[in-house]
Amino acid sequence: MLDKIDRKLLALLQQDCTLSLQALAEAVNLTTTPCWKRLKRLEDDGILIGKVALLDPEKIGLGLTAFVLIKTQHHSSEWYCRFVTVVTEMPEVLGFWRMAGEYDYLMRV
Repeated sequence: MLDKIDRKLLALLQQDCTLSLQALAEAVNLTTTPCWKRLKRLEDDGILIGKVALLDPEKIGLGLTAFVLIKTQHHSSEWYCRFVTVVTEMPEVLGFWRMAGEYDYLMRV
């Protein structure tokens, strides 16, 4: 169960994952050891699963983001596996999701 301190640590890391252990500890009024133990537990429990760098899309030549809605008549697991393989090999595809409703997939390019 997450308490108030855990939630604050997670919020801080979501804003800036480069914060030092000291800075995080000070922000939640803990010393570094208990702060580190909390972070370790959050990792061990699978709550904190990674740290990423956010890129400026325009500065790397990706100034336009488009969302593509996909409708298909194919719903077998074999077709889905092939679709995932093909889509993940496309460098233009930044993400894709299976949906419920009129369309089957949403792709971000």
